[in-house]
Amino acid sequence: VSEESDGLLVREVIGPREFEDSPFCIAQLREALSADNRPSALICANDAVAAKVYNVAREMGLSIPDDISIIGFDNNARSAALTPGLTTLNVPKTAMGRLAVERLLEQMARQRDYVEYTQLDVNLVERESVAYYRDG
Repeated sequence: VSEESDGLLVREVIGPREFEDSPFCIAQLREALSADNRPSALICANDAVAAKVYNVAREMGLSIPDDISIIGFDNNARSAALTPGLTTLNVPKTAMGRLAVERLLEQMARQRDYVEYTQLDVNLVERESVAYYRDG
């Protein structure tokens, strides 16, 4: 999927569930990273996917963040241990768990199904995996 917005080309190359150990998805990633119009940055569905992207980028001789910036999502324990440290979005896991239990108990007490959408704030944890964009 490609979308142009304010001069920014956004492409969804690989979904998180498909990526885990799929040779096809690794091949898609390699193709995207070796293309003439290689992305300058990848925003990954989670930090585990970002770690795999690190491995593929390095195998291809790409430098993080000089050749490609990588951002993860969830701020797991491994994200700070990667070299360079992974820039990621921190998810309030304790608050998420607490809200999930509260909603479940409320649903059980009412003995009915319902859908409720709750939005929690995330915050950017800046580490070393992102460089400023350089055109060309």
